[in-house]
Amino acid sequence: MTTKRTGKPPGRPKGRRNEKTLRREQAMEKISEELKRLWPDGFDGNAHALLQAVYRSNAFDLGTRLDAAKCAVRFETPALNSIDHSGSVDLGIGDRLDRALGNLSPLPTQERR
Repeated sequence: MTTKRTGKPPGRPKGRRNEKTLRREQAMEKISEELKRLWPDGFDGNAHALLQAVYRSNAFDLGTRLDAAKCAVRFETPALNSIDHSGSVDLGIGDRLDRALGNLSPLPTQERR
């Protein structure tokens, strides 16, 4: 049997990289150049400074910047603490108001002249 030729090439030539791989390598090269610009003496090992540099720079795409910001936020802002609820859950709002109003002492009255 002979195969019918359609005129289309048989696919990617041998040894040529995939388009997605080429785009990824170009993006990595761009990131590498930006980091070299930020740290001319080389990366000093400060991961938080690296994350800050990435999310503050406009050279990176928004997805990369958001990922860096999500990682860095835990170091930049304190986490909220959980609170211990010590109130009684079985009381209704009316019972709570009665209890609160009963604990208040009356205000002193002033004589009018």
